[in-house]
Amino acid sequence: MKRSTVASTLSVLTRCLGVLVPGPEREYLLGDLSEETSRRLAAEGSFKTIAWWTGQATNIAVVAPHWHWRTWRSRQRELAAAAATRTVMLTKEKLMHGVWSDLRFVLRQLSRSPGFVLTSVLILGLGLGANVTIFGLANAVVFKAMPGIQPADEHFMVLSRTEQDRDFEGALSYPDFVDLRLAFGDQAMIAARDAMPVGLRLGDVTERRRGAVVSGNYFSVLGVDPAVGRTLTPEDDQALLSSPVAVISHQLWRDRFGSRQGAIGQQVSLNGTSFEIVGVAPRGFRGDQRFDRVDIWVPMMMQPVARPSGFDVFNERESTWMGVLGRRQVGVPLSTLEPLARSQERDFTAYSPEDTRRREFTLAPGLGPEPAERRAASALIGALLLVTSLVLVIACANVANLILARSNRRVSEISLRRALGAGQGRIVRLLLTESLIVASVAAAVGIAMALAVRGALMNFLPAIARNSGIELAIDARVAGFAILLALASGALFGLAPTVSSNGLRPSRSLAKSSAQGPKSRLRSSLVVAQLALSVVLLMSAGLLLESMRRLQSVPPGFEAEGVLSAAIDLGITQRSPQEMGEFYGSLLERLNESPQVAAAAMSSAVPLSGSGDTFGGLLIEGNEPPPGRPGWSSRVNLVTSGFLETLSIPLLTGRDFDRTDTFSSTPVAIVNRAFQRRYWPDQDVLGKTIDMPYRGKRQVVRVVGLVNDAHYRSLSRAVEPLMYLPVQQRGTARVAVVLRTKAGGTTATLTDTLQRSAAELDNEVPIFAVAPLSAVVNESLSQTRMVGSLISLFGVLALVLASVGLYGVVACLVSERRKEIGIRLALGAKPAAVIKGLFQRCLRLSASAVGLGLLGSIGVGRLLSSFLYGTHALNPSLMFSVAVLLLAVTVLASIGPLLLAARLQPAKVLRADD
Repeated sequence: MKRSTVASTLSVLTRCLGVLVPGPEREYLLGDLSEETSRRLAAEGSFKTIAWWTGQATNIAVVAPHWHWRTWRSRQRELAAAAATRTVMLTKEKLMHGVWSDLRFVLRQLSRSPGFVLTSVLILGLGLGANVTIFGLANAVVFKAMPGIQPADEHFMVLSRTEQDRDFEGALSYPDFVDLRLAFGDQAMIAARDAMPVGLRLGDVTERRRGAVVSGNYFSVLGVDPAVGRTLTPEDDQALLSSPVAVISHQLWRDRFGSRQGAIGQQVSLNGTSFEIVGVAPRGFRGDQRFDRVDIWVPMMMQPVARPSGFDVFNERESTWMGVLGRRQVGVPLSTLEPLARSQERDFTAYSPEDTRRREFTLAPGLGPEPAERRAASALIGALLLVTSLVLVIACANVANLILARSNRRVSEISLRRALGAGQGRIVRLLLTESLIVASVAAAVGIAMALAVRGALMNFLPAIARNSGIELAIDARVAGFAILLALASGALFGLAPTVSSNGLRPSRSLAKSSAQGPKSRLRSSLVVAQLALSVVLLMSAGLLLESMRRLQSVPPGFEAEGVLSAAIDLGITQRSPQEMGEFYGSLLERLNESPQVAAAAMSSAVPLSGSGDTFGGLLIEGNEPPPGRPGWSSRVNLVTSGFLETLSIPLLTGRDFDRTDTFSSTPVAIVNRAFQRRYWPDQDVLGKTIDMPYRGKRQVVRVVGLVNDAHYRSLSRAVEPLMYLPVQQRGTARVAVVLRTKAGGTTATLTDTLQRSAAELDNEVPIFAVAPLSAVVNESLSQTRMVGSLISLFGVLALVLASVGLYGVVACLVSERRKEIGIRLALGAKPAAVIKGLFQRCLRLSASAVGLGLLGSIGVGRLLSSFLYGTHALNPSLMFSVAVLLLAVTVLASIGPLLLAARLQPAKVLRADD
């Protein structure tokens, strides 16, 4: 058989075989079969090629049905996917169309009710503004990352030390720091720092700045990169006094060096020692403490010249002076490090056999204040946020009442929508859209209010916060909080008309008058809630104001009027203790000779200024130390002669210090009444002895006087045992100068006298913290005053909002019952009787609110217990006053609508309802 004939025949059969093969496989399969057939004809001949082709055709015929089924199934899947995609797209398009349709409809409806929109936005804006303002404060004090520190994450931590059976929490010793650093190993990096005042000398001028000695890894632990030059490194902190280098703040570099690159390498004098500037910190970085702004950082091993103390602070475990912070490695939880810290806890018997106390290390996440200060700040801000949240709930209830009143006119609309097939979800979406639009506009109003009052809020803060440079800015976190709170509030007050619309039946609603609206029970409940929360806030404000009144009437134990206080720090001048004593003596002589000064003295602590030391390990004559303790403890104030006279602290018995009390004379002390009551009750204190530590040794002091009690820490705390010691016998670098003006003088003239007298002795000695002592006393009450003032303000705001809500409810009640009132008046009822029934209902609402509010105020009073003094939540006179105030507000809020009800004309009312 000719090959050409076989080839043409097999080609025709191959095309016929293609009918069995589905489209996707046909082209490549038949093409391959034709090519292979031609090749085999040329190589193997006709018979072998026909036999091979027959076998291939049989295989194709057998497999073809499977190919057809697979192709059909794939096609069906494609069709299903396309249909699903079209469905999703149609659903999304339909949903978006519905949302935009609702939005356009709601905007048209709101544009027809400008009074409702304006009132709702203002009321809700007030509530949101109060919350945003306080959250802005919380953000600035607690949440906001400190500038320059990277990364600002949760891996930072603060370490502190507590001692068993002792009111102590805070600093660690250098041996503690070394032990913990070794214990943590690679799981965490820890750094140490201690801030102090330094004397910075540039040219011929010496100024007081805030400095800090830090470990060499301080900047690397915080992730702080220099703006210019370099930061400190571990190599700068290897050996004692080996690296006199310093890093300065960006603000100091700008103010004193004009932001010049040439500042790097320049020598500056710190406390009389020359340091080389090696770097500038990034803009905004002022340390890791929220309320402590540092300008200069030097290696910790330069401590003996940067902050001379006279003690071997690097080897004494009892010398606690440094703060410790750290950063955990990623993936290392705080719970992993706590057992490592506990493994380094030791008892004091290692260096004091009679002392069986234990010290414990605590770890707290984050940076900023020490744990105790952080807890106090959190409690304060938490209390304010709780109060503002109550104000917001009142505002939401008020807006909900407005929407309910407005919905009376929309009953027919909602019923018609339901009759035409609209489901509950569609109705809810429409109503929530309206409330969320109002809430969004109110959020903008609230943010604007927070921006407007942030300057005034700063005046409420304590001086330490005002002077720390914190900014009450509206950043992304605060704005996000405002938006989320607004959306939640919109959903909250938007639920009221939603709930009331659930019970509407189209047939009944359409058959009734369009004035028929939601039941008034919900509106009444909202008003009761508003009034009750107002009672809670007013009770809280009353308790705080009563505490403030009682604190202001507490005798401080000294006379603050006409007294000026100021601070002097000779530690920045490298004087010896004897030279310090000579300078202080010369300055006091000049001050006492001034015609404006009635009396002048010095002390290491000014009452109620927050300063002062506590000495432990005291062996007091006639008193055995507590079991397991090496001795007693007492507050100590180092003073010069005339201090008691200057502050008018009465000397009850014995003598004051005089010039004979020097380093070479017998150590003496004066104690207060609290000290006598605790250690020598009903005994004469004169001649008693106290054995106390002094510069690594023991010193026995003899009591030569007894004085009346004076508050040093706080007016709200009981007076503690206190010893006065003469400055001339102890020596101290930093003292406070107190000056009493003569009759008719002012503290302003004393300021000039002090600065002039100090400059005559040494113009490099800075005078700082100059303030009247009365201002110091007033500042000690700043926290209680701030909380009381803010809560009072919020309480008044809540009462105004609640009274507006009550007015609205009474007005709606009169409007809904117009026909009933008209019929009663037409039948001869007297207007007084009509008013009486409505007014009784208002009184029932008010009485319910008072009862609920007083119960709630008991719980809130317990939360505020740390801010209260001399009073408690169960204060009958305050409860009665708040109840009377709420009754008066009820009368004022309801009198207008009730008078309108009494003036209704029956004929007009009945004719309008026909």
